[in-house]
Amino acid sequence: MGFLMFIVALGLGAAAWYLVAGKVLAGKSVPVRHGAGLVASLAVFLGALIVMAIAGLIKPAAPVELTPAQAEQAAAREAERAQQATARDAERAQQDAERDARKAGRAFEASKDKTLKEIAETGPAKARTFAESYAAMNGVDEASREAFYLCLGDYIGSKDGELKAANVLGWCLNDFKHDPAKFVTEKSRYDYFKVRSQFSAWDGSSYKVDKFIKSTMQNPDSYKHVSTRHHVRVDPTETFVLVDTTFRGTNAFGGVVTNEVRLKVDPATGEVLDVLHAQ
Repeated sequence: MGFLMFIVALGLGAAAWYLVAGKVLAGKSVPVRHGAGLVASLAVFLGALIVMAIAGLIKPAAPVELTPAQAEQAAAREAERAQQATARDAERAQQDAERDARKAGRAFEASKDKTLKEIAETGPAKARTFAESYAAMNGVDEASREAFYLCLGDYIGSKDGELKAANVLGWCLNDFKHDPAKFVTEKSRYDYFKVRSQFSAWDGSSYKVDKFIKSTMQNPDSYKHVSTRHHVRVDPTETFVLVDTTFRGTNAFGGVVTNEVRLKVDPATGEVLDVLHAQ
């Protein structure tokens, strides 16, 4: 049926084309009915092709079956292409690492002669860049570089401020090489600069500590901060900030008294965790 329609459509198309082409070559206009006939013939022809495809008269090309030798050659070519892509990726990664190392070297060189005190005064952002650049220069993986910033902060808070920051980072590097996982875990317990930001550079007071003390007083409006000292305490099981605050306020009889309190404070949030001593 499909083949018959194909023959009919082909005949109609040829007849229509003959009529139209003949008129054109003769310099005559083509009647509208001849043009319509041509369009109709083409439509019937396309319809016949569709019917033939559905009827299976027009079959798709069969897939080419490779011989075992050809299949092996194709697999070898594919493996070679994959190997080349891997090599290109590795080369790009190496180039990126070298570029990052050069950039890190320039960032480190700018501050390599500064003391711990001077690095602390530059603020957390520049201290982080300095420490992480040093780590990158020495081949430390990216995920572990923040621990060098935290290690630097730990020494800033606990060692002599006149020590050279570059030498201190050398100590951090030695600890990292000895046991990378332990180094990263221990140095991630607190951020010196985050702790420092919780206390006033003017008088050492902490807003959250003052607020907590006021909440325990009979007359919170009488609170007067005198002094505050703090240091980070790192124990095997916990890390916290030990805060000693001296303050004045009125007692139940209206007299002004001086009190001291020792508190355990969260190094990440500055919230008071516990009262260790009060008098």
